[in-house]
Amino acid sequence: MSVEHLLHAMVEKLKSEPVLEVGRLLGIGSLLQDLQTHFRMIHWRISRIDESAVLMINVNNEQYLQLLQRLWSLTLDTDDALNRISRHLRKKGGIFSFHQVCSSPIFRRFHFRRVNKIREAVASLKNCYAQTYRIRLPAKHTDIQEAMSCQRTCGKPEGVLGRERELDDVLRMMQTDDSTPGLSILPITGMAGIGKTTLAQLVFWHPWVVDTFGDDRIWVSVPREFNTMVILSRIAQVLTTQQCSTSDSPEEEMIEQEDSVKLKYLVKEKLSGQRFFIVLDDAWDQDRKKWQELMEVLDSAGKPGSKMIVTSRIPDVVTLTKSLKPYTLQCLLPAHSSSLLTQWMQNPAELPPRLIPIRKMIAETCAGVPSLLLSASNKLKSIRKTQVAWQHVLSRFDLVFYADRLLLDAAYVSYQHLPPSIQQCFLYCSLLLVHSFTPEQLTDMFVADELIKLISSKSDMHLYFSKIMTEHFYGVVQKSRHRGNTVYKMHPGMQLLAQRISRGFHLAIDARKEIIWPSCDARCLSLLVDCETSKLPPELFELESLRTLILLRDENMLLSENKCAITDIPAEFCQRLIALRVLHMQSCRIKRIPRLIDMLQNLTYINLSHNDIEIVPDSVSNLRFLTHLNLSQNEIIELPESVGKMQSLQMLDLSHCEKLLGLHEAISNLVNLHTLNLEGCHYLAVLPKGMKNLRSLTCLNILECPLLTQMPRQMNQLTSIKILPRYIAAETPKHTISELRPLVYLKELGVQNMENSSSADARNVIIGQASPALAGPVQRLQL
Repeated sequence: MSVEHLLHAMVEKLKSEPVLEVGRLLGIGSLLQDLQTHFRMIHWRISRIDESAVLMINVNNEQYLQLLQRLWSLTLDTDDALNRISRHLRKKGGIFSFHQVCSSPIFRRFHFRRVNKIREAVASLKNCYAQTYRIRLPAKHTDIQEAMSCQRTCGKPEGVLGRERELDDVLRMMQTDDSTPGLSILPITGMAGIGKTTLAQLVFWHPWVVDTFGDDRIWVSVPREFNTMVILSRIAQVLTTQQCSTSDSPEEEMIEQEDSVKLKYLVKEKLSGQRFFIVLDDAWDQDRKKWQELMEVLDSAGKPGSKMIVTSRIPDVVTLTKSLKPYTLQCLLPAHSSSLLTQWMQNPAELPPRLIPIRKMIAETCAGVPSLLLSASNKLKSIRKTQVAWQHVLSRFDLVFYADRLLLDAAYVSYQHLPPSIQQCFLYCSLLLVHSFTPEQLTDMFVADELIKLISSKSDMHLYFSKIMTEHFYGVVQKSRHRGNTVYKMHPGMQLLAQRISRGFHLAIDARKEIIWPSCDARCLSLLVDCETSKLPPELFELESLRTLILLRDENMLLSENKCAITDIPAEFCQRLIALRVLHMQSCRIKRIPRLIDMLQNLTYINLSHNDIEIVPDSVSNLRFLTHLNLSQNEIIELPESVGKMQSLQMLDLSHCEKLLGLHEAISNLVNLHTLNLEGCHYLAVLPKGMKNLRSLTCLNILECPLLTQMPRQMNQLTSIKILPRYIAAETPKHTISELRPLVYLKELGVQNMENSSSADARNVIIGQASPALAGPVQRLQL
């Protein structure tokens, strides 16, 4: 989320009923109103800044960066202060018990500190607001693409290097579909800078296309704000002048309403009886009505065999029309990347042999994205051919990206297109240099971080993260042994853009290299580690405002299931990083959770899966706000009884803890538990008798638990259950599969020992006629 949207989110939060209620109870309503006013004023000023210009700031313009960093930090600190007040009230028994505790000395001291914190925030906002008038802020453009559109041409590309197969694929698809009646539409999709426009140009100038369509080839750069009449106007210009026009001048785009009918008629008349080829380059709008209006004109004109290519970064933008399956352009192969970088350099034959390995590494850094390769080649042409100079380009590739205004703007358009809620998800994804997370896992971490959000539901966030991964990540390799375990990397340009926008608050650091650590303002941090990483870097403990820590395994670890060499979480970690909310340290060699873990009182998400943990201390139960606890693939024999006190816990994953002998009855006290995953617990022989009390449980997974031979009684009390992949049918007549009838939300059911059920019970499950509850909702049934 940009500073502008972060400020907007804070204004909305201060207007929300829970915050207003806190203000009334604490007698600070006027102070919170003052805080809201100043946030709104500063938001109004910042919203008029051209952020794309701010992204270009260099070391000589630090005032911009300092102001935005201060505002970002101030907003998050204020959010943290409000959350602490709310949590303190809940800890004391809830808002309605407030009057019972407000007289205590401890609460008075807490109240005094929080009020002072808010007053300091108001004073700082006043200072920032005044500073916005002292700094000359660039005015915001209405549309970045309009400034770029003059750069778009339908000129003939120089070559086909690295895209020969793609060109053949597109031509074959066009030729195969040649007999289709009406207009045949082929979408070309892909990430920013991947070469969609270049591929379309290669098709546009291919001899087969030139011979087939002749002068009836039309190239249109689609305006960012999709306007059917503007597009038809540009087509009409080409048809009446017989030359490729890409003009975006406002004068030519002013189409009067009364002229729209004439314009449609003109285009139809000119295309009537012709077989034409149109390229709509860089489409963004997903408005179905606008596309239908355009298609009604073009589809009714021309002869069978007419073709249209639509290029877009958004996979869904052209599925709204009658089209072929989108052709998604992938990154260049490493060999083609290196060759292309060499080709674009002046006098590549004169390159000293000592620079060839560096050139290869620079090409690898560009990750097969042609626009980055072009920017890198321009940079290399402008500097001396020395190892020191080229190594500097390699080590500070971010400076190459930020110095290229066209490249930065092209990437920023993708970010600007996202709604504010997805922008925040996008910045969170920038932590993931390399990953194999699912959208669901990202959602859980994102929610647990508790940054100010504009999102209403988890299902929305699943869609948002799926969208981001589709548009801005690319798969590196997939392991066939594990379903869905694909290794992803983020588009390097988008990664650098996200780092720039977040101003150092979202950081992705390669811990395998010697690095200069950032300022203490970082809030979300990922560390890329390998098998040789044996300890957490000491600089980490200086980041006392850190809210999220994610250890990322490099590609080799992801593909081999190896672990890094970190064996413990030091005491200093728990003593210093007290603001931490998300702790994700998967695939280490940690043997025990530290007893001081309860010093991290703000933790809401812990993932210590695939470690060597044997002991879980009682102190874990003191983490009052913990909602997600993933201890899967560890050496745990038992959980302490005190785990039953964790009333906020929603997800407990103990899957593949192959030494786990049982669960304490106290587990039944986790009334807010949604997911209990026990898959692969080979020595687990019995479930707690009080399982019926887990009324919030939606998923219970006991697959691959061979010693578990019966279900606890009264499973029909689990009325929220949706996923039950293994239900063990019993022989006793009082404990039959019929008890599942009240489970009206059940979507996935697997039944073991079906032979123990009566014919009527079996018929109820298989046919569902005698069990209406199962007949409707169940979507997956395994017997």
